[in-house]
Amino acid sequence: MNIIINYKQCKAARALLDWNQDILCEKVGVAKSTIGDFERGVRNLRIETMQKVVGVFEDEGIRFESEKGRILVELASSISAN
Repeated sequence: MNIIINYKQCKAARALLDWNQDILCEKVGVAKSTIGDFERGVRNLRIETMQKVVGVFEDEGIRFESEKGRILVELASSISAN
């Protein structure tokens, strides 16, 4: 399934990992302006770039869950097994 996240979800995922934009940009292989503009809501990412961003986050343990028309952002390692 291809996951499309919005700029708020991108910021939330970075915050969970304690990453700044520079770290994400380096891991995704894009210019800082690409992520900066996206997170300010002034640019949409190309689908290929979106897939890379989501893939990098998922590789680091971020989970994007669809629930009631929303995409929830969580760090898998912080989920307790009750």
